[in-house]
Amino acid sequence: MLQEASVARLKYKYKKTSESFLERLCCLESFYLLQFSIKGSGYVIFSKVFEEPNSTHCTNTIFREAVRAIILNQNKVLLVHSNKGDYKFPGGGLEDNETHLQGLVREVREETGYVNCYVYNKLGLIYEKKVDDDDDNTLFQMTSHYYLCELNDTRMIAQQLEAYESELQFTPKWVLIDEAIKQNENLGNTLENNRWLQRETFVLKELKRYVASGFHKRS
Repeated sequence: MLQEASVARLKYKYKKTSESFLERLCCLESFYLLQFSIKGSGYVIFSKVFEEPNSTHCTNTIFREAVRAIILNQNKVLLVHSNKGDYKFPGGGLEDNETHLQGLVREVREETGYVNCYVYNKLGLIYEKKVDDDDDNTLFQMTSHYYLCELNDTRMIAQQLEAYESELQFTPKWVLIDEAIKQNENLGNTLENNRWLQRETFVLKELKRYVASGFHKRS
């Protein structure tokens, strides 16, 4: 069950704000840190814009909305490892009429095999703008919503990967946050056309700060 209390409190504070208040944070052209109370704890919401400098000429736009799971277990995080050596969070684009909760549970199941994923609170938003790979005149805009999640148990089924994911040999791994950051940064200048490396490395660094704060352990 998604925690709606946090959104309600923000909307009460900003009474003229629309239902999409948190979603619209990602459209800001700077980095914001907001702290508010969820279950008595201070949670940090991160927001970041990644925009290619040559994307302003585009006259057409494609929008995509994605959800990504942050799953912690003691001092490790559940990530997806590719045969290129990089790490990413489980997650992907929403299907038609799919809620964030439904999308998160499905993506975790498909990419990692874990079937019992519980969704808690949204931790952040990443907004990306780039020229579409198939059309130089089209802007591809993606909003990624990152949620704190937990596995209710360790029951797993076989992964259900898309063709490109199978080609990259996506493999679920529990990894130290520092290890994942180091590996991604080492690959930063060597992997071409990696769609997620910069984004996921940024979020890993924010997650490291979040874990160091101890907020994720408070009830």
